[in-house]
Amino acid sequence: MNQRRELSVEEWKRSSETITNRFMDCLDQIIPDHPKLGSRGMNIHCYLSTEKNREVRTDELIKQLKYQGHVVGSPKTDWNSFTMKTIALLPSTSIKEGNLGIREPEEGEVIPVDQLDMVIVPSVALDKEGGRIGYGKGFYDRYLSILKEGLLEDQKPITIAPAFDFSLSEEPFILEDTDVKIDWIVTEKRLIKTPS
Repeated sequence: MNQRRELSVEEWKRSSETITNRFMDCLDQIIPDHPKLGSRGMNIHCYLSTEKNREVRTDELIKQLKYQGHVVGSPKTDWNSFTMKTIALLPSTSIKEGNLGIREPEEGEVIPVDQLDMVIVPSVALDKEGGRIGYGKGFYDRYLSILKEGLLEDQKPITIAPAFDFSLSEEPFILEDTDVKIDWIVTEKRLIKTPS
């Protein structure tokens, strides 16, 4: 996290742009790997990045995904229940800064969890087996558990984490039973398909 926050704004934007380009270039490679998806427009959940935390910037990624005809939504969190829902990012959707300075939609059309094809997940650090360290509140682990619970493998949405290459751990993390692994990792240097 500290290494990420030490990035200058220019480095952060430049590396994020490289990751966005790699993500879009690799989308055709990721989609055929998943029988649920085809050339049709997907319903995609994508976090809204914050400059303060130097998360991989998602503004351009969201713009490109929408340009390709996909429906993109972002999380709206409930800090009483530590749950979240996906709100479609439409021209009329207003974005506000919520808890911890996280940008999120105020209100709008909800994309039901069982209609999501892909979930683009933020992280603090990742290992190459798909282990993820988040911000400690468990929002995404709970959300991904709901998404994947009771579904056959080919019905589950793909989970992808954009990440700066230096945030990848060579050693696997020790995970809790409630932690949900990520399917794909995209960095400025590589695309990683994690073990199933």
